[in-house]
Amino acid sequence: MATGRKKSKKRKQQDTVRFGIVILIALIILLIIFIISKLSKKEGGEVTPAPSPTTIALTTETPTPKPEATEAPVATKKPVDNPTEAPVPTAEPVEPTKEPEATSAPTSTPAPTKKPENKVTEKKDAEALLFKKIDKNAYTVTMYEDRFKDTDGNEFFAFIVSDKENKSMVLHVVVSKETGKIYYNDDGLLSEMTKFPPDNVVTKDPSEVIGKGITADQAYKLLCTLDKDVLGLLKKPSEYTAEYDKEAYTPVMGKNCYDIELLETSNGKKILRGRYFISEDGLDCYYVDPDTETFVPIPIG
Repeated sequence: MATGRKKSKKRKQQDTVRFGIVILIALIILLIIFIISKLSKKEGGEVTPAPSPTTIALTTETPTPKPEATEAPVATKKPVDNPTEAPVPTAEPVEPTKEPEATSAPTSTPAPTKKPENKVTEKKDAEALLFKKIDKNAYTVTMYEDRFKDTDGNEFFAFIVSDKENKSMVLHVVVSKETGKIYYNDDGLLSEMTKFPPDNVVTKDPSEVIGKGITADQAYKLLCTLDKDVLGLLKKPSEYTAEYDKEAYTPVMGKNCYDIELLETSNGKKILRGRYFISEDGLDCYYVDPDTETFVPIPIG
């Protein structure tokens, strides 16, 4: 009898242990489900209903717990409470309107604008235009006025052109400051230079040119264009005081010339620094050699 009681008591203890193990496993499963539900709330914002715990049958043998994987419940659409409510009509799809293809605007041909002629503002530019039509090796070009005006008030550079071999051929030409065109000047009558020399050019005796050349003021301006070293001066001719008569009365080499004196004032006295002779046709310049007292030509142009 004692042995039977011991066996019965031992069996009860084993059953108690098994029951405790089962309870412990159930608690672990509930804890896992609770953690999963918390995580699903944070991620999806929806509460996943916790599955009901599976009833575990108590058996005499120790069961091996296998937690079944629970699938996430599929959310179903909530049925419409009021079936009589008219459904909201869905807008029919509207075909996108095609944008009209961009057509290139008709290109209008701009009216040709007349290219303005280059203005001539300096003597060297006027001379360059002249030498495009005149052989500088055969002819001499001398400017005698930089503000020659025609009857309309247009300004020109005025030059005298002569043949180096035959200085009796004298031509007066002007270069327009506005257009750069070149004209022959025949006593104020301008005709465009289309060819050089002109067909009607006439060689003249130097005496015939007298009275039709440059003025005294123009002769002085011509002198001022010459280099001071060529003239033997320490300063530019324009920096001296000039004295001259309005008439060309001094004959030099067969031509009447303007006698121009360049003076400098020192201690209240006028000192002669140079005496020069410009021919009335504007082609020649001379000075007097103090040793030989002869006229020495000075190159012009």
